[in-house]
Amino acid sequence: MTREEAQLRSGYQIPAAWDYVPVGQNAYFIVKGNEIHCWRDPASQGRWIKRSDIDRVTAPLLREYGYVFTSVEQGNDEGHAFVKRLGFTESFRSPSHAFYVCRRMAHLTKKASAYEH
Repeated sequence: MTREEAQLRSGYQIPAAWDYVPVGQNAYFIVKGNEIHCWRDPASQGRWIKRSDIDRVTAPLLREYGYVFTSVEQGNDEGHAFVKRLGFTESFRSPSHAFYVCRRMAHLTKKASAYEH
């Protein structure tokens, strides 16, 4: 899906300063530096993203920065569970969001694990 289609489907305006990375037919990442966020179509269930897609986005960031971070809105239990499955740990909370950091993705494929020192 194009950036414009993603914005229409998700209802979010993707800031121009962020890189847009589509994954599959129903999801995308946005990336700025080592901050990443993921959106998926709520109608998508089960395995809606491939490990290789996650690796494609995160491995270069982990090599460059040593960690990636994200945030999840309070009350988005599915989002909190998703980032924890990937290996993110909560670093702090604000009234509206929990902030997470990850130094190693829990799901790494053999190909992507090459970034580890």
